[in-house]
Amino acid sequence: MSLARSASRGAMTTLFWQMLRTGLQIGSLIVLSRLLGPREIGLMSMVVAITGIGGLLRDFGLSVGSVRLKNLSHEEKSNLFWVNGLLGSCIAAICFLLAVPIANFYDQPELVNITRILSVTFLISGLSTQLQAELQRNLRFSTMGAIELTAQAVGVAAAILVALQTPTVAALLTQAIVQSVTFFLFQLAKTQWWPSWPSRTTSIRHIVRFGAGLSGTQLLAYVSKNVDNVLIGMRFGAYELGVYSRAFQLVTTPLLQMMSPMSRVSLPVFARIVDDDQQFLRYLVAAQTVVIAGGALFFGCLAGTADVIIGILLGSAWLAAAPISQALAAGAVFKLLGQVPYWIFVAYGASGRQFKLYLVGQPIIIACIVGGLSFGSIGVAWGGTIGYGIFWAMQMWTAQSVARIDVRKLAVNGIMTAAVIGLPAAAITFSVLRFVIGGIPGLFLGPLLACLYTGLLIALMPERRRLLIQIVRQARG
Repeated sequence: MSLARSASRGAMTTLFWQMLRTGLQIGSLIVLSRLLGPREIGLMSMVVAITGIGGLLRDFGLSVGSVRLKNLSHEEKSNLFWVNGLLGSCIAAICFLLAVPIANFYDQPELVNITRILSVTFLISGLSTQLQAELQRNLRFSTMGAIELTAQAVGVAAAILVALQTPTVAALLTQAIVQSVTFFLFQLAKTQWWPSWPSRTTSIRHIVRFGAGLSGTQLLAYVSKNVDNVLIGMRFGAYELGVYSRAFQLVTTPLLQMMSPMSRVSLPVFARIVDDDQQFLRYLVAAQTVVIAGGALFFGCLAGTADVIIGILLGSAWLAAAPISQALAAGAVFKLLGQVPYWIFVAYGASGRQFKLYLVGQPIIIACIVGGLSFGSIGVAWGGTIGYGIFWAMQMWTAQSVARIDVRKLAVNGIMTAAVIGLPAAAITFSVLRFVIGGIPGLFLGPLLACLYTGLLIALMPERRRLLIQIVRQARG
């Protein structure tokens, strides 16, 4: 019961901070879209799509590898800190040296300076990795949330100030640098932990082996998630990529705010109960239901109101992003569904098995994206959605061979929850805006009716009602 309360309290605390971060991030997206044009945002997206892979190599799966362990000595933590710091330094140097090739790849000379400036963030984030893991291991979710929100707010403020003076990519670069520095300094102040010198007598090979498998998996996933940005930038240029990038951010910003906190809370909890099959399955079903119900409701409403939202918030210059965001919203639901098999693989320490699955599944996603390229940005978006749907089915099939629990129950629960909430939510919000009332009033009425429908649906389904009552009781505890 104490673990259930810790998990519920952690989930609620994390949800609170993530809601604030999501609001701030969406607000900054709106303001900076008004201050900067599609080309400026497209240039930044060109670089990030390629250099972002350094973030995965810098982490190397060692943060998750350390969090999933029940016990970790000071020497092991210190060795992990220095390994991540060394990786961050190497990635920063490589990124700096690749600036010219990246600019030549896109045929955009401006990308040289952008890439070199961004390389600094890898050095800083390498030092932050194990500090973040230390907070997560100690279940200090409130502290983590406050640090992330503060760093994000400072970065956004700096970006807006620069954009008001000079509406160029310099604003986005300022945001990245300021946010990463602020994040590191606050973590350093709050962890109250500092590493000792590396210990040759303390081995972290078991963590590195796990991290290598997980890092390989994340690397493949990153390629499939960002190949669309690379292909669009190379084929259609910075302006088209800027439009696609804003649609992508409009969807992935709330998506990441849903996925990251749930994994942050779930992974250390699952590590403690994985040996109890019944309890593990019960926690998985509860976590999945919360994530999918909330995600399907949100993305269903987003799909139904995308053109109105973009027109009002971002302006008429960004209306081409509306159909793209609708296609990406459907794919976001499949990405949320993929969280459950990811939790299973990590909890059972099956990173190697997961990596083999990604070797087969991620090329399928990439093939679907490439297949849609001839239809423009909207074709790329729908290709990715189809690919992620296929890959989710492969994930659940493979997870069944790894887990000691009945994964089929999770598959049925997940897809049914997404279907009976997401599709009606999209239909309700779309119908309200088209046939009842448009504009801002419709943006409030449509989602409100979708929420009422979801509440009524849960009330009429005994199993879902009991699960909701259980979650609420744990949260109140």
